Amino acid sequence: MTLVGVSSLPDAHAASTENREGYAIGLMSGTSGDGIDVALVSFKEIVGTEFPEMHLEHFLYVPFEASQREEVFALFDPRVSADYVAWMDRRMGEWFGQASRLIMRESQLSPHAPLVIGLHGQTVCHHPDRHFTLQIGDPAIVATYTYCPVVSNFRKMDMALGGQGAPLIPYFDYAYFRSQKKSRVLLNLGGISNITLIKEGAAISELVAFDTGPGNMVIDGALSLLSDNHFHVDEEGRLAARGHVDTQWVQSLIEKDDYFRRNPPKSTGREEYGESFLRKELGTWLAERTASGSSDITDQIMADGVASMTFFVAQTLALAIKQVIDGQFELVITGGGRHNRTLVAWIVNLVKPEKSLLSEDFGVPSDAKEAMAFALFAWQFLHHRSVNIPHATGASHAAVLGAYTPAPKR
Repeated sequence: MTLVGVSSLPDAHAASTENREGYAIGLMSGTSGDGIDVALVSFKEIVGTEFPEMHLEHFLYVPFEASQREEVFALFDPRVSADYVAWMDRRMGEWFGQASRLIMRESQLSPHAPLVIGLHGQTVCHHPDRHFTLQIGDPAIVATYTYCPVVSNFRKMDMALGGQGAPLIPYFDYAYFRSQKKSRVLLNLGGISNITLIKEGAAISELVAFDTGPGNMVIDGALSLLSDNHFHVDEEGRLAARGHVDTQWVQSLIEKDDYFRRNPPKSTGREEYGESFLRKELGTWLAERTASGSSDITDQIMADGVASMTFFVAQTLALAIKQVIDGQFELVITGGGRHNRTLVAWIVNLVKPEKSLLSEDFGVPSDAKEAMAFALFAWQFLHHRSVNIPHATGASHAAVLGAYTPAPKR
């Protein structure tokens, strides 16, 4: 494989005709704020298509320590100061830079080998209705740690063009999961859940994609609140499986939230389904369950609350999928939520796909998918290719996404 080093490249445009194959690194910290996904991907240009051949070379998950997680979650407080956000921008740049160096070292790559790093960063806020978003993790710091150029701020150009800056992953979904013979729904169970519908033989302009609403965020958040922060993840959905779903409460949550009836394009985030949502809705539910005056939360109440939130996520996903397809389809499940067996079983039972698959069946490890996508977006940036899908995000037109930070000279 011929590698073209770009650490001394004056700008991304000079590389576009040379980079026929090479490596890219993708960095992602999701809405759940639990750690960093790092993917090292090799790409090879294929004549006659804008989608390069892709192969995952190595993947790392670097979990945040408890103290780091507290620092990240402090960003989500609406009263957070500009000084703190700026400080965390640099601090997270260091974390992303360290994660990049780690994957390069484990892969025994020359520091000159990766052509580019695609940095999504950590979302601090996302307000599509007000046309702004903020992801932090200083790309200049990442570039100094790695001596690689960095492409970041992928969402902002789409928003500048009137879009919501999300979802972006559908471009990746279309590139590597489309079929001439089968309709497929790509379901990502992240902190926020989203779907991509690619009907059989569809052009990229015909896919449907949007955030369906809450995902792991409300399940993890409910468990944290109900356990007084002793637990944060319902491993494999075991607690939800022991609980009793309050279907009446779940239905009331769905009926009073107009997001689920809104037509796409649409996207959402922690602002709608974060801690304030949980404290309000779960607090009301708890008050009814402990009406006798006791403030104790029993193990059964905790299980029931987590089960109900898990079913809430499953129901909202089922509603979204049924809104966009009524025929046969294959369901491809990705994201951290796929480890929640109870959630997955409830979703499959509600939507009854022709077949339920994992992205691993297509050579894309689910844990690595989003990081791989941002590696692809950085690669496409070098080749002047647009990766937003206007009818999914609401942008006025397609555009090259991202901002380029050159690598410093050694």
